[in-house]
Amino acid sequence: MMRHTHNWLLATLIACALSASYLLDGPSEVQAAQASAATVADAQLQARQTARFDRAARRLCEGGEYLLIGRAEFACTEGAGGRKVLSVKVAL
Repeated sequence: MMRHTHNWLLATLIACALSASYLLDGPSEVQAAQASAATVADAQLQARQTARFDRAARRLCEGGEYLLIGRAEFACTEGAGGRKVLSVKVAL
């Protein structure tokens, strides 16, 4: 009788462990979709900021080319490699 009870107890314990194993995997489908959406939103924001910076730099360089010096600093260029002395900081 005792052996029979031990077998049932062991079987119940194994079943509980296996049924709880679904908690050990990675993020759920909802969490993965939210992370993916956040990544896409960040990429879109970065693209908008880059386009805004590019428009502002071209406007300040009077339609000419510019050379990016720092994160928000650039120097207007003229001709084939010649540079103006103008250096402007643009806050995004």
